[in-house]
Amino acid sequence: MNPVETARQKYRPDRITVLFVGESAPVSGDFFYYGKKTGLERLFQTAIEGTASDGPAFLERFKARGWYLDDLSLVPVNDLDHNSDARSKACAVARPGLARRIADYQPRVVVVIQKSIAKERRGGSQSLWLRCNGLRVAVPAALPPEAVDDRVKGHPAVAADERGG
Repeated sequence: MNPVETARQKYRPDRITVLFVGESAPVSGDFFYYGKKTGLERLFQTAIEGTASDGPAFLERFKARGWYLDDLSLVPVNDLDHNSDARSKACAVARPGLARRIADYQPRVVVVIQKSIAKERRGGSQSLWLRCNGLRVAVPAALPPEAVDDRVKGHPAVAADERGG
């Protein structure tokens, strides 16, 4: 197993309630699960807890919530041009693998955090979607971090988990 997937597995909860899906781990090596206070980690921690990033301690709390971050592609694609055929093809080839992993995880909610993965037009604006078992909650691409937490916590499946149901 490569170092990225080893780090990811370290923080995999026994029961994944909310699965966040990114495009790929970055080619730079600044991976969320390395606990190096990456931009994505800061975004999540600010949105979820309203506190400054504290590396591995936050990742343990993220795991304890039943939350997990996976990526569409297990091979970095962020160094490829956004509109390139190579990037599109790499993502297309990766979709069946992600579908198998989601089936294995059986999360209550899937949160797509990379707008290139799932784009939909609703009311003329780009949106990301929370999806699981037919449930959808719109999360506009430009939503401020503190509002992401409100949308995720307000989702019926997440709210039930937090109430113990």
